[in-house]
Amino acid sequence: MNTIRSRFLLLSIFFFCSCSNDDHKIDFTFLQVNDVYEIAPIQGWEYGGMARVETVHQELLEENPNTMLLMAGDFLNPSLLGTLKVDGARVRGRQMVEVMNAMNFDLVAFGNHEFDMSESDLQNRLNQSTFPGLLPM
Repeated sequence: MNTIRSRFLLLSIFFFCSCSNDDHKIDFTFLQVNDVYEIAPIQGWEYGGMARVETVHQELLEENPNTMLLMAGDFLNPSLLGTLKVDGARVRGRQMVEVMNAMNFDLVAFGNHEFDMSESDLQNRLNQSTFPGLLPM
């Protein structure tokens, strides 16, 4: 079902972008992130972090309700947090799925590092995700 929604979303974008009548122009804003393995900001908590991404996302949504939040891959692995154990099992990207579910990503694609994980761990993360997409790249 996610694949169908993702394809419909992409086709809709291309359809609306192909309209040449400026009177009915629709502007889209894309906020695209990738290679995000950690939630926390860096350099003494001054830069980045998923909270900052969501803040920018909300600001862009206020400016343009046609703003889409996209993940272009490499979000599950490698991660220091992913090596931690909770209830005897390694986290392995669960922290990112929980945050990304809360952020309401519009489209998510796999990167090469998602395939560094075992098939069962990757399937577990897919089962926990509520965001659309997850297109292999």
